[in-house]
Amino acid sequence: MTADDVPSDSSLASYREDFSRFMLSYRFGVSEVLTKITILREEYEHIHRYNPIEHLNSRIKTPQSIVAKARRKGVDMTLDALRESLRDIAGIRVICSFLPDVYTVRDALCGQDDLTVLSERDYIAEPKPNGYRSLHLIVEVPVFLSDRTERVPVEVQLRTIAMDFWASLEHKIYYKYDGEVPDSLLQELTAAASTAASLDTQMNDLHQQIKAIAGAEPPATTGLDLLRDLPVPPEIVAAVVRAATSAVTPPAGEA
Repeated sequence: MTADDVPSDSSLASYREDFSRFMLSYRFGVSEVLTKITILREEYEHIHRYNPIEHLNSRIKTPQSIVAKARRKGVDMTLDALRESLRDIAGIRVICSFLPDVYTVRDALCGQDDLTVLSERDYIAEPKPNGYRSLHLIVEVPVFLSDRTERVPVEVQLRTIAMDFWASLEHKIYYKYDGEVPDSLLQELTAAASTAASLDTQMNDLHQQIKAIAGAEPPATTGLDLLRDLPVPPEIVAAVVRAATSAVTPPAGEA
């Protein structure tokens, strides 16, 4: 059955029920992976006294989005074909404080025995031509149902705050111009991607300086020297500095 076929009423009702179960498995898959990442997050925060994860979000593609992508790719609308060809139906985005944190979280997640890494694309090491940077994983996780176990693919994107800010802006611009973005804006986006990459490097340097001052107040000029001339939105700077400072702040009673 293709995306353009029109089934009978009875087969449509059966397909609708099967499709609902199909979508439910992806929702459960996202829940499983979110639980894994949340456990890692709490372990780092309470045991390692440092949390490399700023925040998480997740999404499941809508049926309309799935059909549209299947049509673009020429994929049959059978559930097996959709499962095999569309690996991003379920997605999770992990926003990390600093660049090394991306790989720390990747290693901790992918090292779990019941999780299988199906693919990895490192757009941080090799950015896209437009400057996009992120680490993309497709992982497969078991979902234990009442009558069977399903292995569900989930896309996990890991990126820094600066990468996420840039990607969010790029998405809004492409949406506003319906994909036909003027060349001048594309050039500015590419330049902004370079600025975001530079920010990641400089903020990680700042983070390492703060960690090196174990327990002491960092010099008032440490952050300002690095950030004074950067055209960076203040909310990004505040979030990164907050994350860096929390990494070396001793618990109450241990100062």
